[in-house]
Amino acid sequence: MKRDGLPPAPKEVAKYIQGVEDAWAKLHKNTGTVLSGKDSILFTRDFVNVITEIIPKLQEPVDKVVKALVQKQAPPQQIYIAASQLMLA
Repeated sequence: MKRDGLPPAPKEVAKYIQGVEDAWAKLHKNTGTVLSGKDSILFTRDFVNVITEIIPKLQEPVDKVVKALVQKQAPPQQIYIAASQLMLA
């Protein structure tokens, strides 16, 4: 008898039991990796939320610049560069 009170598994199923044990060990390791990075993950989430909040505020003045350049008939290359700033934000 094992110390958990159960008799040993039959030899025919030992390889299947080992497969399950290996899968659980891998899951345990991966869970540990995720949990050890918890603070970084939470910080990144907070950072993304701040960026998501700021982007619309950045886009508004850039949009005004693009519209002003178009209205003043600025060179197409200059309008393109200004408009590409919208995509970068």
